[in-house]
Amino acid sequence: MTIEMVRRTVRRAPGLHDTRHRNYSSAVRVGPIVYIAGQCGPDENGKVISPEFDPQVRQVLLRVKSALESVGASIADITNMTCFLTDPTLGRRFLELRRDWYGDSFPDDNFPASTTLAVKALLAPTALIEVQVQAVISDKAESIVV
Repeated sequence: MTIEMVRRTVRRAPGLHDTRHRNYSSAVRVGPIVYIAGQCGPDENGKVISPEFDPQVRQVLLRVKSALESVGASIADITNMTCFLTDPTLGRRFLELRRDWYGDSFPDDNFPASTTLAVKALLAPTALIEVQVQAVISDKAESIVV
């Protein structure tokens, strides 16, 4: 199958801002493969939700879930997660919050692959975390871009 043969549909995920003016999509689905662009923790006005780490993480993960669901995927479909932290000392806390967010999505602790990187800064100056994911959905053929 070539990319030209795959049908693409554009939708705006609930809770995510329209990113077309920035020349990218928040979520792209091609057949069963899903790519979620890096998500930070803005509120409905585009401002980072809080200067505190925990609320930012919860908002980021809520946005990731919303993006996944907008293209027919779920947390359980995640195959890879890349996390960017501006403070490496927050890594252990992020792991705790992510474990709670995963819930029962990964029986027998069969978690997705993951990389966590410490970075000097993110584009949103007060953002402490950004997360991007890839997922694979079984038995799906439609392609959706959000």
